[in-house]
Amino acid sequence: MIANTFKIAVVHPVEIHKIPTSVISVATAVPAFIGYTQKASKDSPGDLNFIPTYITSLLEYEQYFGTMDDEIITIHILDQLTKVGKIINLSSREINVQIHPSKNIMYYQMQLFFANGGSECYIVSVGTPKASISKRALKKGLDKIDNFNGPTLIIFPEGANLTKAEDLYNLYNEALVQAYKLRDRFVIMDISKNLPAGQNEIDFFRENISGGTTTSGLKYGAAYYPWLITSMLYRYIDSSVTIVHKTITRKAGRNDVKGNGAFNKLTLNELLVRNILVYTEIKTELAKYTVILPPSAAMAGIYAAIDSSKGVWKAPSASLTNINAPTVSINDIDQESLNVDVKAGKSINAIREFSGRGTLAWGSRTLAGNDNEWRYVSVCRFFMMIANSIKVTLKNFESEPNNINTWITVKSIINDFLILQWRQGALQGIKPDEAFFVRLGLGETMTPQDILNGRMIVEIGMAPVRPAEFIILKVIQQMIIN
Repeated sequence: MIANTFKIAVVHPVEIHKIPTSVISVATAVPAFIGYTQKASKDSPGDLNFIPTYITSLLEYEQYFGTMDDEIITIHILDQLTKVGKIINLSSREINVQIHPSKNIMYYQMQLFFANGGSECYIVSVGTPKASISKRALKKGLDKIDNFNGPTLIIFPEGANLTKAEDLYNLYNEALVQAYKLRDRFVIMDISKNLPAGQNEIDFFRENISGGTTTSGLKYGAAYYPWLITSMLYRYIDSSVTIVHKTITRKAGRNDVKGNGAFNKLTLNELLVRNILVYTEIKTELAKYTVILPPSAAMAGIYAAIDSSKGVWKAPSASLTNINAPTVSINDIDQESLNVDVKAGKSINAIREFSGRGTLAWGSRTLAGNDNEWRYVSVCRFFMMIANSIKVTLKNFESEPNNINTWITVKSIINDFLILQWRQGALQGIKPDEAFFVRLGLGETMTPQDILNGRMIVEIGMAPVRPAEFIILKVIQQMIIN
């Protein structure tokens, strides 16, 4: 008889302690682009409509959201002919390009975003391209990211193409309300050209941007001016380009004779077969026309690039890629009037062209231009990063007792986190205690009633490089009371 021997392994349960040992920085430059897309499909047609969708490349955007419809382009050819006897000669040829740019510019804007350093982002498709942009659809897209974790920037790439400028600015005010409420996102704004008669575009922007229900919301947004002449060609295929060919035959002593030319009603691909020389002339002329875009998506790319290479505390000012020039030339005097709004302090950041340096984002102010603490984009976004990084960490302490042992641990890991920021140059001061402080404790940040109510309150003071004076941040964690 064979005896079977079984060895029983004794498993000892190991409790995994979930209290973190450090604060991890949250992402800072993850835009939510809200607009129209050629499609919005992952598993079935339209299943991504109004669904915030995370992507990390232009290729991934094309996979889920397509590209864009071909632009409507017409080529007008006017040939002036002279007739001598029976011989007709071509005296001159004029080629004029007529482009009706689409208002649905999301794909162009995504190209600019990735070209200027963007990587990860969310796309909120509000439907397929329409003849006109709908404020209602864009507002619905904005509502879909309310209380949605992930986006830290809000962009309406096509918003400036709304028929009425006030509709765009109402939309921005709604976005500022959301940013102020959640304190984890920032709005990048364009200036509309679709103004009421007689209005100045800068003045009209300042008159209509309120920050929502409170002017405190203004620190959560920044505006950029002017629009940009890109180096990107309009999207088309030869078969979608039509030709209108007219001729004028001049005869000595007689009236000119007007008629249709041999290329009339051909498409560009048909012309290639008929006359490659004229086809080449037209293609050369088409290459002179490049896309003009509002700057918000390009600036989102700059934000991402600066955050990644230098840090969120650095001003998002850099040379723009795939840009030929701004549409308006701005000098130092112009920029001063954009930076300083005597009435309401609503600063607007200039984009300028500099000889030998290209086109640069040459301003880094929030809309709160009169606010000593929050006038700079870098300061506001740095404090948002600190606050949200600490909030995520403190969430892990909600089941811990609200006592001195927990407070010591929390102060220690926040202190270590801020030392790291100071060493990287985000904070002013020769020594850490000149750069920041962390307060937490009974009689210091909390009353006995706070502790009874399960409120752990941390006060953090930091001296950013600008304005180089302490700004106080308060973080409250609601504890679970056993």
